[in-house]
Amino acid sequence: MCKVSIIVPVYNVEDYLEKCINSLVKQKCFQDMEVILIDDGSKDNSGKICDCFAEEYKNIVCIHQENKGVSAARNAGIEHAKGEYIGFTDADDYVESWYYEEMYCSAKKHRADLVVYDYFVEFSDSNQLKQYRKKKSEYQYDKSQAMPSFLSGVNIGINLFDKLFIRNKMHNIKFHEEIKIGEDLYFIFEFLKNVDCVYGKSKAGYHYLQRSGSAMNGKFSEKYFDVIKVSEWILKEIEKNFPKYLPQAEALYIHSAYKTLERAYKFSGQEQYQKRIDELKQDIHYYSCVKAWKFLSHKQFAGFLLMKSSPKLYLMACKIKKI
Repeated sequence: MCKVSIIVPVYNVEDYLEKCINSLVKQKCFQDMEVILIDDGSKDNSGKICDCFAEEYKNIVCIHQENKGVSAARNAGIEHAKGEYIGFTDADDYVESWYYEEMYCSAKKHRADLVVYDYFVEFSDSNQLKQYRKKKSEYQYDKSQAMPSFLSGVNIGINLFDKLFIRNKMHNIKFHEEIKIGEDLYFIFEFLKNVDCVYGKSKAGYHYLQRSGSAMNGKFSEKYFDVIKVSEWILKEIEKNFPKYLPQAEALYIHSAYKTLERAYKFSGQEQYQKRIDELKQDIHYYSCVKAWKFLSHKQFAGFLLMKSSPKLYLMACKIKKI
């Protein structure tokens, strides 16, 4: 039986792709893995690189499709996946050789539906390496603990790449293909409704490359409000079906609001969205500091206070990597 399916969306990453795939080939559990490369209409040599690896290794599959975006690529990978667990790797990132074997063993040992590890961030413009640590060195959540922890930004986090998901509890969950930023947030939220156990460990094996020209940098545009839309979806669903978690869902919305403001202040082109930006500023202004202290992580709380009192100070803190 295939232990783990790793889904890799690929689009115009020829300079990074071989390093990524080679790191997957070097996994200790590679013979019990499948690697699913989704070439999302690349215009460079990425598709050819995928084909070469698929020809060399029987457990590497390459699927070519017209450009539909990362969510559609991940959905195509999920439909093809046969592994007991599913992981997601970005095509410009790489992983340590022990990473997926250890995560899988942790999942089996703790009977976990979701496994979460730490990760490194590498900044392409400075060669700086930073480990993002969870609040606890090791933790295990049951169904009642997992959702509030996720909503409050404590330990579980909103990234896909630092997680291993059990496939039989995905229950036809798909990524929203119209959402450009925040699609992973809603996917994890939907998945957590089905889990009975989450296991996490503060050990980093995933290397996330923060490129200066990546999707999270550049000119401010409509797509940056997608995460607000997702946070509002979650807030409405929590209010309807899980009202006891409403304070945590409100905190998630506030966190999304000030991160969106961060991008608006950092990037050019925000002038045409001034009315919506002002609305987010109002939401932050009226949100209680007491609630923020109680339901945000320490780092999120610090960011909230700075954004609420002085966006300039907030941006200065971002520059020195304190927020």
